[in-house]
Amino acid sequence: MFFDEKQSTVHLTNGRISYVMQVLDGKYLLHRYFGLALRGWHGTGVPQPTKRSYTIEYGNSCLYFDALPWEYPTRGRGDYRIPAMSVTGTAGAPVSELLFRSWRVLVKKPGSDTLPVTFSADDESETFVLLNGAECRTSKGELLCARPLPLRDARHAVDIVQQHQLGFEMNTDRGDFSTDTVLCDTAVPMPQLTIFWSDAPQVRKIFAFSQDTVTLERARKDLSCLPNVTVTASAPWNLEITAYEAKKGNMALWAVEQYGLKPDEALVFGDGYNDENLFQSFTHTRAMGNAVTFLKEIAEKVIEPNAQNGVAREIERLLSD
Repeated sequence: MFFDEKQSTVHLTNGRISYVMQVLDGKYLLHRYFGLALRGWHGTGVPQPTKRSYTIEYGNSCLYFDALPWEYPTRGRGDYRIPAMSVTGTAGAPVSELLFRSWRVLVKKPGSDTLPVTFSADDESETFVLLNGAECRTSKGELLCARPLPLRDARHAVDIVQQHQLGFEMNTDRGDFSTDTVLCDTAVPMPQLTIFWSDAPQVRKIFAFSQDTVTLERARKDLSCLPNVTVTASAPWNLEITAYEAKKGNMALWAVEQYGLKPDEALVFGDGYNDENLFQSFTHTRAMGNAVTFLKEIAEKVIEPNAQNGVAREIERLLSD
């Protein structure tokens, strides 16, 4: 699996075939390529802007929703896409919109009680799942360490989110709960909060969402006043609230310590804005060729991009010295 933050793409390959997806504007998941294995994907297959009058325009770029190569198209928005799914709401309108959230990687293929699936042994496959969290896990998904929000700050954060009338999901040690189980389809309905808080749960992340970016910005400012939290976003329509210490650098330092190593005996790789704390915590840092500019400036060394197997090549060089 190769991630390119600059192009917002993920490239899945087993050496024989390649599958490429791209996130447009942090919320629309597009299909970019499927076929013989590629060494790297370089932006081919991009729709050509053509002025039209019979469908909805995307932004001001002369691109149209019916021309975009959707990974999972749905019915609606007045365009002519062939839907992979059609859902009729209570008002009788067959309109739906699936939006990207985030991702994670599982070492094997999970089962399903309701859908037909194929299975493989634990060491034969990895599964790509869209999610994120403030945790450290083994390659098999076993939880090693979690940095939950202080309960008092979690409650205050939820109060602020509700004051701004945002939808939200809470990832906890008891499971995932949401006010919108259609958007957050792996969560269960949010319980009555008075009862929920009385059970003293560990809240690892609060995921708030709204299409009203003005309201989101107001909520962000209020949440930023809380002393023990970090407020980030993975897309223009959401906020992610975690404990202040739930940063990559802090978690990586903890992991290094478990192996009995010192920070200057470890090597870390990164390519995005959220890797700044990681690079500040370690001496030996490698910025990918596709990394954001400021990360390249503070890195000990810049290596090949993800699409050219930069991490593997650097490890190979180190082992050969």
